[in-house]
Amino acid sequence: MTFLESNIDELVSANHPYRKVLALIDFKELTRELRKCYSKMGRGGYPVESGFKALLLQYMEDLSNREA
Repeated sequence: MTFLESNIDELVSANHPYRKVLALIDFKELTRELRKCYSKMGRGGYPVESGFKALLLQYMEDLSNREA
């Protein structure tokens, strides 16, 4: 195994608060309506769920756009 290969379970503890958030919130359902806003033209962007999770994390940790 190289330093680039790692398992998320090895890096993040099982009782980490964000694991609880992921278990409580169904992000796929929460962002269902937002997927309609994506354009069909050009190369696909990041998944809507990933962007929403990033915004939530930015809010929870009070991060600036640059820090996020």
